[in-house]
Amino acid sequence: GQEYGQLAHHCDWIKAMTYTKAIGPAGLPLEAGSLVDGLREADSGLTYELAASFVQGLLGLGDGSVEALPAGKGFPPAVLTDEVMRAKVLAGSGVEVLSGIELVNHPVFPTSISEIEARQMIEAVQETHTGLVTCWNLLYIPEKNYRHLAVNQGVNRG
Repeated sequence: GQEYGQLAHHCDWIKAMTYTKAIGPAGLPLEAGSLVDGLREADSGLTYELAASFVQGLLGLGDGSVEALPAGKGFPPAVLTDEVMRAKVLAGSGVEVLSGIELVNHPVFPTSISEIEARQMIEAVQETHTGLVTCWNLLYIPEKNYRHLAVNQGVNRG
């Protein structure tokens, strides 16, 4: 995880890694799923449902959110909003927090963000009243996702 309170003493801004769909490095679904798997390996009698419920509570996620991960849908946009708001509180008022979102269709990591998902993520970021940083290799962000980002961020591509 990111230690927002500690980071705030050393920087002007923080990009919260709020990757809610990515099954890859720093992706919340990968990290939450790995934690569930690790708990089950440590206690062979622990059911997936019980481990998932524990992880949801530990991470402050909504009911059923971790249990939906095996379906490959990632987390809903509300998790992005919650994570950014939590980061803002932990960082304090002296440093700006930016939302990091993945808009990619990546060939290596099983992450393919549709235009609808991109729109939902961008709208979730707008609810936090923060800026955003598009993450990963920009070459893998489809033009339709860039276009939606430009429209919603008031960018004139004239």
